[in-house]
Amino acid sequence: MTLEDWLRAENFANLSARDANQSTPLMRAAQKGDLAMAKEILAAGADIAALNVDGNNALWLACFGENLALLDLLIEAGADVNHANCNGATALMFAASSSRTAVVAHLLKRGADLAAETPDGFSALDMAGDAEILHMLRAARQKARRG
Repeated sequence: MTLEDWLRAENFANLSARDANQSTPLMRAAQKGDLAMAKEILAAGADIAALNVDGNNALWLACFGENLALLDLLIEAGADVNHANCNGATALMFAASSSRTAVVAHLLKRGADLAAETPDGFSALDMAGDAEILHMLRAARQKARRG
């Protein structure tokens, strides 16, 4: 499918169009885990720093799809791995709270800040959705403390 066909199928008039939630075509491709289309959209000049109405960037939305190669693509294109949305939640916090174990591990490897907190003082560790993620985050915290 061409970029133009994909944009039309996804109800975007063009590359810089926004949907009702102010999401861009790149954000939509990221949320769907569509690596090939995300590559094409980035190559066409999409704004990697764009935010939707909730303050989420494409990287935050890519966590839904759990496509690690897509996370890498977005980070390498300049997506801020530690960007916090309107509620102060980072991609790591979302991934931890929604039990996306592989995404949590990958974001940590790519430099996600384990110590980041929301305005009300919650971290990814506080938001861990299951025991495996809790143990992973605790181990990462211990490793960071040791240097």
